[in-house]
Amino acid sequence: MKLFTQNVSNFLPLIGSYFFSMTLTIVLPIKIITAQNDLGSYLLFGLMAIGGSFLFTSSLWLQLKAPRTIEINPEILIATFHLNRRKRIPLSDIIAIGRFWASKHAIKIEYKMRGRNNYFFTHIDLVKLGERFAVGELSEILLQNASEIEGVDIDKFIELNYRGQSAWGKTPDWTIINTAKRRAEENRKKAQSSAPQASPAASARPLAGGAPVRAEGDTTPPPL
Repeated sequence: MKLFTQNVSNFLPLIGSYFFSMTLTIVLPIKIITAQNDLGSYLLFGLMAIGGSFLFTSSLWLQLKAPRTIEINPEILIATFHLNRRKRIPLSDIIAIGRFWASKHAIKIEYKMRGRNNYFFTHIDLVKLGERFAVGELSEILLQNASEIEGVDIDKFIELNYRGQSAWGKTPDWTIINTAKRRAEENRKKAQSSAPQASPAASARPLAGGAPVRAEGDTTPPPL
């Protein structure tokens, strides 16, 4: 068993900081625009408000979806989130590991739960094993044990963030990473080959907005 921690903010201060920041981001530009009464000011401060809102909202979402602790056992991962919410995730239910599009420092880990896809984030400057940064070790353990994984998009993340021992926490093990990528490709092909095909009976279904397809030689009068 390995216990990884993430130094995420406490829930109430996090929410309070978000609403305070959003208030400043929206209210101040409105006051400035009202005072200036100029088209250029409308455009400039409107863009500032939109950009600030996106920045603060994505930061909040990263924190809310980042577990405080991640305990990895031989076949299961136990993630503890804000307000002590715990999720038990079989490693075989992890379906994708890759860089989060809104932050070059975050990894998005997708998994299946109760028939639906869900996810959580790990952050390169937050994940620790003991006192050392360990996002690399955590990622490689998951890549090595996620037997049903279908997506691995981590090369760019390593390229952008690898700064020796200070960030990734270890030298990237490309054997594990490349093996996981091959496994993901095999699982995708397997999923595609097992996908249900259109049945021959489908050809007898009514066309969109039209009558049913009639077999050649069928003289039965159409229904009124």
